[in-house]
Amino acid sequence: MDADRRHQLKTNELAEALGKVREIGNDPQSRYWLIGIIVVLAVVGGYRLWSGMQERRVTSAARDLSEAVRQLDTNRLAAIDELRGLVRRAPTKGIEASARLELGGALRIEAHQSEEQRLALLEESVATLKAVVDDPQMPGQLAAAAAFSLATSYESLRQFDDAGRMYQLLVDNERFGGTAFPFVAAGRLETLDELRTPVTFQPGLPPEPAVATPPAVTGTPPAGADAPRTFPQMLQSEELGPPLPRLPAAVPTPQPAEETRPEEPASAEPAVTDSPPAQPAEPGGDSGEHQ
Repeated sequence: MDADRRHQLKTNELAEALGKVREIGNDPQSRYWLIGIIVVLAVVGGYRLWSGMQERRVTSAARDLSEAVRQLDTNRLAAIDELRGLVRRAPTKGIEASARLELGGALRIEAHQSEEQRLALLEESVATLKAVVDDPQMPGQLAAAAAFSLATSYESLRQFDDAGRMYQLLVDNERFGGTAFPFVAAGRLETLDELRTPVTFQPGLPPEPAVATPPAVTGTPPAGADAPRTFPQMLQSEELGPPLPRLPAAVPTPQPAEETRPEEPASAEPAVTDSPPAQPAEPGGDSGEHQ
């Protein structure tokens, strides 16, 4: 097939495709389908774009929350300001509730450190935590933690009726049944009446008077004064009473006499010596005198 024939066939295919597109554009039903497809693609693309941006916001907010909580030990005032801003711009209810929990506790601690702003900080703590408790869509764990912290802030304000109401809510509400806060709240209810009585300090007894210490004697005694006496000299005199009677001298204990053994009698056996016995002399004299 030559080149002219191939070019002719391609041109015909392009012309047919353009003709079909023109027919679809002129058909109202096809036009509606085309518009619907474009709208669906735009919605899907926009949702993906929004979801990605929301995920990045959640990640950033969670990182800011962790940083603020870590900063509470070193710079509490700066951490409180960061938590306030995080409550306003939190992308989800969970992050907002977590930020409110940390902010309510930090405000209560700061109130005990600053006497001038104590009342204002405690009231802000109550308002911050109350928003979490009153939200019916809040998860039970976060709402229970907020209710317990709110009752503690009421105690700091000496509003014990409101504190008891929060503790009783934790005990009775089934919403908090899967948490440990109802058991702790029941224990606080038992001791709440003791906190209602203010602690008063009574003045103690006056201190005992100090005992005067006599001055120490230094130097030599004046002329005519008796010289200090030693303890043996005092024993010999009558200052310590009559002398004690002397104890009798110790009698030596007699020792048992040594036993004397009787002498053994002399033995009748002859004494044994190492020298040989003497030979008896022969009769008649010496043998050399015989002729």
